[in-house]
Amino acid sequence: MLVSKAIIQHSLFGPKLPSWSIEMTILSALMQNLSKHSELTNWWLIRQAMDLVERVPVPKSFVIRRVAFRVQKHCLPGVLKDLDAKEDRNRILNGERTGYIDSKHKGAGDRVMLYLHGGACYICSTETRQLITVNLSKACGLRVFALNYRLAPETRFPGALQDSVLAYLNLIKELQAPPSHIIIAGDSAGGGPTLATLLYLRDSNLPLPGGAILMSPWVDLTLSMRSWETNARYDVCPMPQPGVQLDPVRCYLGEQALRNGLVTHPYVSPLFAKYDVNEREESNRLLPPLLIQCGGAEVLRDECTLLAHKAAKGGARVMFEYYEDAVHVFQTLTWLQPAGKAYERCGIFVKHTIPAYAQ
Repeated sequence: MLVSKAIIQHSLFGPKLPSWSIEMTILSALMQNLSKHSELTNWWLIRQAMDLVERVPVPKSFVIRRVAFRVQKHCLPGVLKDLDAKEDRNRILNGERTGYIDSKHKGAGDRVMLYLHGGACYICSTETRQLITVNLSKACGLRVFALNYRLAPETRFPGALQDSVLAYLNLIKELQAPPSHIIIAGDSAGGGPTLATLLYLRDSNLPLPGGAILMSPWVDLTLSMRSWETNARYDVCPMPQPGVQLDPVRCYLGEQALRNGLVTHPYVSPLFAKYDVNEREESNRLLPPLLIQCGGAEVLRDECTLLAHKAAKGGARVMFEYYEDAVHVFQTLTWLQPAGKAYERCGIFVKHTIPAYAQ
């Protein structure tokens, strides 16, 4: 009913936003309609349904290979110390490596991207983000390693952060890639852990990557920004309802951690991190260059904007790109003009960041 109403309103009175096509109107209405019936399903059923979705056709010039590595101890400090101590080389992390079949990536040498997929902390995988990883590989001219980190609620924080850090360190060790030749990227609920990985590496005095790309990153799990309300009628990302079984914050942290206020921990909600070197005693290192992309119609708009401001004020080189009328992770909607522009800008960022940062 909601979808039919949206189509009629679009035809009679025009779209909700000036640049929206009828396809965009239908998609927005469909996602909002599904969110109203979230009590009829759970995270396990959603995962099963997504496994049935056919993979995105991969261009003939590309190859996607399954890869895996055995987890080792790395004497990680801080919040990952206890998890690291439990590793006994019996655990395996896997993912996908995307790149050109022919020699187009030979010029990239040891440059590589680590990608963390979104999915509300409890769904999605490397397969569901192949549309993004293929386009990033093509635009940036490098190989992309997409990680299947452990999902909530089976694994609570900081499990996903540990997996991300381990995957990054593995790229340095196995590929012998200089840290400055590595880009870490992520979207939505993978964008937060991407930034959290940078913060952890900075705070632990571990080598930092050459830069990071954040696509509609979810960096404030307190849901405190005003755009959660003002853009709710436009966006394809529904506002999580606290206490329900599909509440991603509850799944990611658990009840006890929520009660203890862990939601404002800088590795959980990186918006609350200290970016100014004058405010930190443990480390005076700046974060590497950041590319932050967000849509003007998405519920995460305000936190993405504030993040860019805080990081830039703290001394990091930040490219912040605001796409008018675009929704959450619009980069997956490749039939939209802003998506193509966003990938083009990712390529420019990488090609200007890695060589300059490596010198």
